[in-house]
Amino acid sequence: VWSQKGDNIEFSLSCEVLPRKKISLDVDLKKPDNFDAKVSDEDIKEEIEILKKRYTTIVDDTEQSELTENSSGVFDIFAKDIATARTYINQKDVFVDLTSAYEWFKKLVVGMKVGETREGIAYVDRGDKKFRITLKSIKKKVIPSEDDLVKTLGYKSKEEFYEEIKKRIEERKKAELKNILYFTLIFNISQKSNLPIPQSLFQQKARQILDDNPNIDKEKLATSATTLALEDIVLYNLIEDMQLKLSEEEIRQNLKEISTQYRLTEEEVNRLFESKREELEDSFLLKKAREKLMEIVESKMAELMNK
Repeated sequence: VWSQKGDNIEFSLSCEVLPRKKISLDVDLKKPDNFDAKVSDEDIKEEIEILKKRYTTIVDDTEQSELTENSSGVFDIFAKDIATARTYINQKDVFVDLTSAYEWFKKLVVGMKVGETREGIAYVDRGDKKFRITLKSIKKKVIPSEDDLVKTLGYKSKEEFYEEIKKRIEERKKAELKNILYFTLIFNISQKSNLPIPQSLFQQKARQILDDNPNIDKEKLATSATTLALEDIVLYNLIEDMQLKLSEEEIRQNLKEISTQYRLTEEEVNRLFESKREELEDSFLLKKAREKLMEIVESKMAELMNK
């Protein structure tokens, strides 16, 4: 209450804080029932198909006289918003694979010949747009054979190629299992310690997720926000329980990683650290706590991967 000029202003403030509890790391970790750590022949085939798509080349199709639903083409595309008369798009030499194009676009261009121009109206981005599309050239995909893929990637034989793919899939499965076990550990710790989630923290995480993925569905948003909020709560409590501190060497190493990741000079990194010291040290401590949990996860990995 502020009564007159010169008096102190008295007020009360209520705010949510992270729940502080001593957490127990003595929790069980099991491999998910639907997770298969072994690499099957089907896994290898799928990986080869992915590589074939990645190394597919696009060339002029001299045999095709007009576009079909399975064609690809290079277009000049011009469009205006009908309501505002403003230019919506004006692009030259746009490559479009009709197998994955919008239905309205596909209907408009199928049957076109090189040099032909067509016009049409489509409802795009919450408004009717008038399009003028010119076909510049017809393209086709050349998918490499398995033998060509082996040569392109520099392997001496198919056997060596298959073995490398198997190793790659194994590493990916290990990384996937590690991530699953890490967040399973977070949930198990939070349940055993009965950690509540402050509503403001949940909302903060939800906003961060929406910034990166505005179209995420509500159920997935709630699950992801809950997961990230619980991770913060567990990690901050772990920092307190283990009395984690940062050495000067650890700070230097973290700054070096930032320098490498963002291609910053030593001077730029030091300037960043001085301006955001508290924020960066906080993130470094979270990383250190995360690594402590990862040690628990990794100790279970060899055992679980063989089951």
